[in-house]
Amino acid sequence: MDPLLIEKMQQLQIKKLLETTYREISSIQLIVLASVDGFNLATSGSKAQDFNLPEKFAAMASSMAALSQAAGKELDANHQSVTILDFKGLQIVLRIVKTSTNTFILAIAESKEIILGNLLVKARDCAQNIKEALQ
Repeated sequence: MDPLLIEKMQQLQIKKLLETTYREISSIQLIVLASVDGFNLATSGSKAQDFNLPEKFAAMASSMAALSQAAGKELDANHQSVTILDFKGLQIVLRIVKTSTNTFILAIAESKEIILGNLLVKARDCAQNIKEALQ
C-alpha cells in the first residue's frame, strides 16, 4: 500500500481517537497529539477551533515534556511518561507516546470537572490506542 495513503489513514484514525476521548470527557477543552518538536498533528476539544490555540498548545506541550524529561534525568528517573500541570480551574496532562520509530506527546487540557485519576486513565488508554494505530 502507498506510504502516503497509510499515513493519511493513520491521521484520520488518530483524529477519531482524540474525538472519542473528548466525547467521553466533555470537560476537555483541548486535546492535541504533538510531535516532540512542537507541531500539532491532531486536535479535538471544545477549543480546537480557536485561532492558533492548538498550535500554541502543541508547542507548549513539547517544551513542558522536554523540561520534565530533563528534570527526570537529573533525578535518575529516565522514563518520564506523565506530566501534570494544575491551575485554578484547569488541569493539563501530558503523556508520552512512544512507538518503535517516533515519540509523540498527548496533551489534554481539562477544566477540572473530572477526578484527576480518571483523566489519567483516559489519557493512558488514548495514548495506548494511538500507539497501536501507529504501529
